[in-house]
Amino acid sequence: MNNLKAIFFAGAVAQAIGVSPITIRHWRERGVCHFGHIVEGGEDNPRSRRRYDVREACMMGVAVSLSRFGLELEEAFNIVTGSEALKNTISAEFFDAGEPDQIFCLVAGNSASEDGSGWSNVLFLSLADWQAHVATAFDATDALTKERADTVLSVNVSAIARRVIKALRASDEG
Repeated sequence: MNNLKAIFFAGAVAQAIGVSPITIRHWRERGVCHFGHIVEGGEDNPRSRRRYDVREACMMGVAVSLSRFGLELEEAFNIVTGSEALKNTISAEFFDAGEPDQIFCLVAGNSASEDGSGWSNVLFLSLADWQAHVATAFDATDALTKERADTVLSVNVSAIARRVIKALRASDEG
């Protein structure tokens, strides 16, 4: 098991995911990210400080990565909060379970349509499956319109979780 402490302040989480603590606060104020909890004080207390657990920090790291590749931040957070596969991958990394890397994939087509009615498929693949099949994603077509995929986005969730955990460990030791 990982000997990392249970919760972290926003500053440590922000540094681990590559944003500023103010950015995390803005996400909460805009309703984009609902992670974190107050240990002392209350919601209306301006001096209260939020704490984040390791899983929340890793999920935020994945959402930031997805947004840097073009997904809207709200959509990125919806993906990470709604995916049990992503949460399981983060847990496996935290507990050093030795699971193969898991790759989040988004294959989309017709994303430039005027009405925004494109199509997309979201899936998680092991690294080996991703390596074996990623090239065929460019041949993907919509079942109804037969339009070809114009976007393939792949993000290694396991690698992001390892990076965030390593940064949190460094802030814990420092």
